[in-house]
Amino acid sequence: MNNKYKRLISDMGIVALGEFGSKLLLLLLLPIYTHILTDSEYGIADLVFAGSDLLLPFISLSIFNGLLRYGLVKGKRQNSLLCASIVFLVGSVVTVFLTPLLGLYVPIREWKWYMCANVIVHFARLNSLVYLRVKEMIKAYSAMSIIQALLLVGFNIVFLYVLKMGVQGYLLSTILSNALLSFLAFVIGGMRTDLQETSFDKSLMKEMVIYSIPFVFNDVSWWIIYSSDKIMIERMIGDAALGIYTAASKIPALVTVLSSIFSQAWGLASIKEFDSTNETSFYSTVFKYYSVFIFGVTIIIIGITKPFMSIYVGKAFEESWHYVPLLLVSATFSALSIFASGLFGALKQSNIIMTTTIVASIANIVVNYVLIPITGIYGAVVGTVFAYFIVALLRIIRLKREIRSMNFHFLKLGILTILILLQATLVGIDYHVYAVSAISFFIFCIITRHNLMPMVEMLKTKMNRRK
Repeated sequence: MNNKYKRLISDMGIVALGEFGSKLLLLLLLPIYTHILTDSEYGIADLVFAGSDLLLPFISLSIFNGLLRYGLVKGKRQNSLLCASIVFLVGSVVTVFLTPLLGLYVPIREWKWYMCANVIVHFARLNSLVYLRVKEMIKAYSAMSIIQALLLVGFNIVFLYVLKMGVQGYLLSTILSNALLSFLAFVIGGMRTDLQETSFDKSLMKEMVIYSIPFVFNDVSWWIIYSSDKIMIERMIGDAALGIYTAASKIPALVTVLSSIFSQAWGLASIKEFDSTNETSFYSTVFKYYSVFIFGVTIIIIGITKPFMSIYVGKAFEESWHYVPLLLVSATFSALSIFASGLFGALKQSNIIMTTTIVASIANIVVNYVLIPITGIYGAVVGTVFAYFIVALLRIIRLKREIRSMNFHFLKLGILTILILLQATLVGIDYHVYAVSAISFFIFCIITRHNLMPMVEMLKTKMNRRK
């Protein structure tokens, strides 16, 4: 049993090195964007990326999910790569032919070919990085994150600071960094050799596509939750408001980074554990400590949001800090849903992942449509929080039905949820920010003391051993 936890923690530690290093570099780019680009330019560029994210699931069939699940099955790794590569080639051709139609949406007409290139290189990057995970090259996978961030920073400095290329430079930086990273991962992962040594497996191709297709609707639904509010803000309020909201949505990435680190290690661990012993006590213990950690980090970050944002973004984006606390809460709900998603992947029940996200996306659109005209940006924030809450709640309830012996500690989860919602709301309206945050953290420590004490004792023991 200890080996399972050690392997999970070890994988998370390796991934964390790459994720924290890369995300730290990427967070340093936001001040560059908000000082060089106007709020309207920043908003338009984000629309291009949002459009790419919507197109990608259809073009790719989300086949990289099938590559991860079936690539870990003994004897099917190389055949899975070939299937994913075929889908990539076909999808790239389709993307090129569809690009002229993208120009029908006036705000991105000028940038439609940049969107086309971004979709293709993003698809290549996902396939290449997933295959590194399939081959359990976790250190190489982690290094890729830092390399991509360094490339992105370098290109941004050249295109934005030196050449003053504006939106064009912003888009080119992302496209070129993704393209170079894909090539590097392809070489390091030995994919050329693996492709040469395999043959096409028609039955596996069918199985991978059937497994992956629900992820298309899942990814589109996530896009609706994450990006549709941006389009609705742009249409209902304007480019400037979109820039403000986009800047605010970058900060919850700190919580998203933590959940991303966990999900990448958990995706492998949950599949391996399910395929071997399927011991539910392992799942329950991991969720208990993971959820406590995510709630604690969220409470701390909400407490420092106001002073941090005052020095982090340009003056045109100063008001964005009011929207960050509640967006952090949505990131917390997203992190909880990721845990359940990993287990549904192990159960090969991608349809559950799809349906829960579709329900949440519909709820998000309804709330946005009703509240944005009335409350402005806050309407989109509330819609996002509600959508992420719905998807987390539905997945946890359904997972409990599938694995009845799991213990989710629903009462504690409910109390912590109410706590961070109250803190985020009060901090967002600038009501005694530091007092509210201190009280919230104190209450959190009281509620989770039985979980925190073993963690503290473990750290003390390790420190004493090192001494």
